[in-house]
This record gives sequence, C-alpha cells and structure tokens, in this order.
Amino acid sequence: MEKKFPMTLVQKPRYDGFGVELQELEWNQDNFQGNFRVYDLNECPEDAIIGRDLFDADDFIYAVRFGMDLRDKGYTNLQIIEKDYKDE
Repeated sequence: MEKKFPMTLVQKPRYDGFGVELQELEWNQDNFQGNFRVYDLNECPEDAIIGRDLFDADDFIYAVRFGMDLRDKGYTNLQIIEKDYKDE
C-alpha cells in the first residue's frame, strides 16, 4: 500500500514572465517540519558560491537522510500540493 508524504510547493514567476524566480517546499507531517527554498541568482551571481546559496554536499546529505527517515516511517512516495505564490 502506498503512503504519500505531503509537501507544499510554491513557485514565484519571474517579473519578466520568463521562468521561475523562487521555489519553496514546505512540510509538516509526523513530526517532520521544515522548508527548502531555491532562488534565482540572476541579480547577484556572485552569491553563487558553494555553501552559501548553491545546493552543496551538506544539503544533499540532509536530503538523503530525510528520505531515509521518511522510509523508516513507512512513506513510499511524495504528494506535491502546488499553491500560487502570494506577495506578503
């Protein structure tokens, strides 16, 4: 039997309509709570440094461990719930 872990995905379109400026995943289920954000670095490409704004080895290790923890809780897949971006 499939057990899906719910995650909410919010995407902010770029101001020029070409692509995506921001993506954010959020989750809060079975004592797993967190978020992951990815930004477009077109305005400050000098910030594209491993360990600062780029996904690095530590992020990958965290993601693998998170997946293993989900497996241990019996999850077999993800349920991605897409929501519209709203400026706050």
